[in-house]
Amino acid sequence: MALGSQYDILSDEDKQKVQQNTADWEAATAAGDTKAAEQAHINNAAIWAKPEYGLNTSADGSTQTQIQQPAAATAADYGTSNTAESYINDMVANETAGELASIENDYQNNVSSLDRAEAKIPETYYAARNAAAKTSMQNQNAWNELANARGLNTGATGQAALSRQNALQSSLTGINTQEANAKSDIALQRQQLAADYQAQIASARSSGNATLANMLYQEWVRQDELTQQQAQYEQERSDTTAKENAQALASIGDYSGYKTAYGWTDAQVQQANALFKAQQTAASASSSSSSGSSSSSKSLTYTQAKALADNGVYTDNVINALKEYGFSDSDIFRMYPNYNPATHGAISSAKVQMLDDWYKDATPYEFKSWVQRAISNGKLTDSEYEAWANS
Repeated sequence: MALGSQYDILSDEDKQKVQQNTADWEAATAAGDTKAAEQAHINNAAIWAKPEYGLNTSADGSTQTQIQQPAAATAADYGTSNTAESYINDMVANETAGELASIENDYQNNVSSLDRAEAKIPETYYAARNAAAKTSMQNQNAWNELANARGLNTGATGQAALSRQNALQSSLTGINTQEANAKSDIALQRQQLAADYQAQIASARSSGNATLANMLYQEWVRQDELTQQQAQYEQERSDTTAKENAQALASIGDYSGYKTAYGWTDAQVQQANALFKAQQTAASASSSSSSGSSSSSKSLTYTQAKALADNGVYTDNVINALKEYGFSDSDIFRMYPNYNPATHGAISSAKVQMLDDWYKDATPYEFKSWVQRAISNGKLTDSEYEAWANS
């Protein structure tokens, strides 16, 4: 088995280990010991797979290639910012590196424990063989004393010696078998330890990638929610501006802005413009009537007053004209549900409609802000707002 194409990148300590494992492999291969040769190869593979190398090794040890890990998720997969990606990558990389270092430390501790256990095997079984030989010698001395005391012949003595020799050989064979089993068990543990080490390394890296993917996804969700909130804020601000502009135009008789701000149709805009014009006409007529010389003449004809009321115009001169023609507040309210006697004379129907629209479309905070702005701009008075609020 070759030292490997990447041998030069190894630390001095790992180079020595690879040299020893390679020598063990060659010796085992020459002796036909497949199991020992395989163990030597596994030992080398465990060295190449360390986090600082991250390499696979070929069957003959001559070639090393990079271990292919699952592609880690990146910010591009989730649309997260480069800053967030860098922070998350560094954090997960540090956590994974710490876990890999812990795995490596545990592995080396376990290897050291096996090395110590293996080093004690020859000494242990050497002592066992010496003890067996000593026991056999003591048995021989005891037999010789017994044979001399009883005057046993040479044949009996030879038979006893053969028996002792067989017993000693059987004992030594058992000890040798135990020693071989102990070494085999150590080799098996080494093999399992290397396999577990590789599995733990792969699991730690896979877990790190999964953690990274999840954290990048959560960052993407967070940023997406922020984007949506910002878009909602911008939309609300745009809607507020559109409504304020529409209301400003409406105050001078142009309701075209209500199409965008409130979703009105062209027909609704035309009707509102017509109503405003009618209100202005009615107001002018009322002014002219009040300045006339005849106080007994009616300001509007019945047909004019009813036409204006049918179009939602409930100014003082319209309502007064209807009353002059015999209609009470209750009668007018039954005919025109939108007419509110409580606000009659205190606030115009146009301003009632404006406040109704604001109250319906705005948040409480926006409504209060719009009312205060209208009062400060002179478009609405405190008494008018109170009349609307109490209606």
